[in-house]
Amino acid sequence: MKKTDILYLLAIMLLIYCFSGTLFQPASPVLDMEPLENPANQGENVTQAVAEPNINARAAVVMDFETGTVLYEKNPYTKRPMASTTKIMTAIIALEHASLEENVVISKQAAYMGGSTMGLKEGSTVKMKELLYG
Repeated sequence: MKKTDILYLLAIMLLIYCFSGTLFQPASPVLDMEPLENPANQGENVTQAVAEPNINARAAVVMDFETGTVLYEKNPYTKRPMASTTKIMTAIIALEHASLEENVVISKQAAYMGGSTMGLKEGSTVKMKELLYG
């Protein structure tokens, strides 16, 4: 699995977390499942979902990365706040253009950017990994 695939998966998980406030429901099954006979496979059991998943989030999307097929969606066309999308895209672009161990020299503009709590100083050198954590 490529680095970008993992990042996209993490991005989707983060978005689901932001919309729901919780990522997982405590000890309850997501789907009620029933084994069914599959006549095409001579007696092999297959599982079929018999209920919608219980998703607490206001909106959610589950996609197959290989095909792009949407497997589940809840309120897919409702406009939602951006949440951490900018941070996720910044991380994706940074990883596409630099390695995690690469040293990055902090520019004057980056050092004086509002909202930062990392305490970056102009001219200092920080590893890309640390910048992404920040």
